[in-house]
Amino acid sequence: MKKQLILILAVVLVGMSSLKSEAQLISAPDFTIGLTLHGNLATNEFTGQMSGAARGENYGALWGRGIGLHAKFGLDKWKNNRLTVGVNYDQFTNSSETGKSFFTTIPSNVPYTSYTMIGGSIGYEYVFGARCKNRPYIGLGVNGTMIQTDAGNNPKGYENAFRIGFELVSGVEFTFGDKSDMAFNLAGKYKLINPILNDNDNTPGNLNLNDGDGQGGSNYIRFIGWVGLELGMNFNFGSKPLTLKR
Repeated sequence: MKKQLILILAVVLVGMSSLKSEAQLISAPDFTIGLTLHGNLATNEFTGQMSGAARGENYGALWGRGIGLHAKFGLDKWKNNRLTVGVNYDQFTNSSETGKSFFTTIPSNVPYTSYTMIGGSIGYEYVFGARCKNRPYIGLGVNGTMIQTDAGNNPKGYENAFRIGFELVSGVEFTFGDKSDMAFNLAGKYKLINPILNDNDNTPGNLNLNDGDGQGGSNYIRFIGWVGLELGMNFNFGSKPLTLKR
């Protein structure tokens, strides 16, 4: 009996090894368009108390929120490598008593700070498992940002300024649909927006950001950055059914 069982198992294994099984997969998209909502927390010298902002040590920001639009283009056969371009609108605010959430607009109390960031970026992403349902990714990019302050900014309002910086992102896309043509996007991002083009003005009473390391500022570069949580929806185009034989 034992020999018969061994023989049956051997026949089954040989038969299975001779079969060509097929697995259905969906290819990664050729390109993606997505919309994101942002919850941000100011970092570096961008964040601080009102007293520090008044002395020029920081910019007194705290929480922020915003919206973004991006496009991603697959670069290789399997689309693990992507070129990304995006635009964003983010606003930061802070006061001594309010502004303690992502969703606060202009605080009702003074003094307060309010900054508007309008920017664009171009970058690169690598996708782990680009043909899978859940697609983790990491990326980096270069950004350009117009920095504006609200008319009622206190203790100080600044002239509009354009700066160039860098960003790092890590996230996951959770696809759904027959062809994985849509996805929920959850990501974390760190942006440092003023390593390039920062400058100073030593004219008395100037409204320059004074974020450089020269005379007129705080004698060191005051970096403007933030970390953000991004939640959004992607729309994928160009995905095709794949048949893999093994």
